[in-house]
Amino acid sequence: MRTEHFQGFHYTFSTTVSTDHRQGCTLQLHHELPPEVFPDPYELEHDPLLQCSVSSIPNLEYPASLVNHGTDLRCEVLISPDALRSKNVTVRVPLHARYGSPSSENSTLRTFHVPSTRLAWSCPFETETSVPLDPLDRHDVSIDVPVGLLNHTNVVEISTQATVVFTALYLLGVFFKAWKRCNLKA
Repeated sequence: MRTEHFQGFHYTFSTTVSTDHRQGCTLQLHHELPPEVFPDPYELEHDPLLQCSVSSIPNLEYPASLVNHGTDLRCEVLISPDALRSKNVTVRVPLHARYGSPSSENSTLRTFHVPSTRLAWSCPFETETSVPLDPLDRHDVSIDVPVGLLNHTNVVEISTQATVVFTALYLLGVFFKAWKRCNLKA
């Protein structure tokens, strides 16, 4: 498994597996995700060859500090004829990182580790219902997620409150001007 593409808190994990002699089989993927990483069930629905189940639908807005358990993501991959011809299949799973707790150190990055994907072939014509295998690029993945600094929280809280107050006053002013124009016309 490797991180193929990432932007901010959005990652695409890809796993490449050999498809030799696997016609009619499905590939089973099992991701054991730590609390800091979660799948977006709505994004998983966009890939017609990927059928996934999530152990619990995660609250997408919670920071890592409010999540007390990881997520099990199990996927069944339907192998396309193109993948059989190329002898390899690459499965891409979109994942997201959660906001981490502010750091008391001077580091604005926190590293999270995601265990490697467990894989197995499920073939209806074989005596074993599932044949475990190693992917071609199996290794754990480390993700660096940006976090705030603990000594900045007062500034952030005051700035947020000031922004909310000034925005409310601005909207009140716009509303009052619009109300005044409507009353002048009447």
